Amino acid sequence: REFLLQTVRRHFEETESEVARRLLDDPAAALARFGKVMPIDYKRVLQAHARAELEGRDPIAAVMEATHG
Repeated sequence: REFLLQTVRRHFEETESEVARRLLDDPAAALARFGKVMPIDYKRVLQAHARAELEGRDPIAAVMEATHG
C-alpha cells in the first residue's frame, strides 16, 4: 500500500497528473480500487510454499513438486 501511494505521489510531483491528484485526495478510496495482479504459476508456487510451511513439510520440496509435477 505504501509503495503504491509513494509511486502515485511521485508521479503527481513529476507530471501534475489530475488523475494522480484525485487518487491522493482520498488515499483509502484509491487503494480500494487497486488489485494485485500476478501470474497464475507464481501464485501456485506461493500457495504451495505456504501450505508446506503450515503442514511442517519442506517448502522448497513443495515448490519443486508444484512446478515440476
